[in-house]
Amino acid sequence: MRELSQGIKYGARLVFRGQPDYPKQLGQIPDAPPLIWACGDLNLTKRPVTALVGARNASALGCRMARRLSHDLGQAGDCIVSGLARGIDAAAHQAAL
Repeated sequence: MRELSQGIKYGARLVFRGQPDYPKQLGQIPDAPPLIWACGDLNLTKRPVTALVGARNASALGCRMARRLSHDLGQAGDCIVSGLARGIDAAAHQAAL
């Protein structure tokens, strides 16, 4: 119950597999999660998706490259996804935003 109230407090909502807002590509993978927390505009998941993942202890060059790729792909309309770890993942998300 605490997790549910915390999610709602931060403006998130639960989306169940099979609902129209559940990301189509996510639902197609083996063992797709039965539900996810979501914030923001889920229509963005209908855009082309590019995953940028890499080392948590990434080099400065690796982070610069991830930021550049992510920024340019985001400007072109891609939705950038990653595991939200520090390093490459964080650099990719920061640049996409």
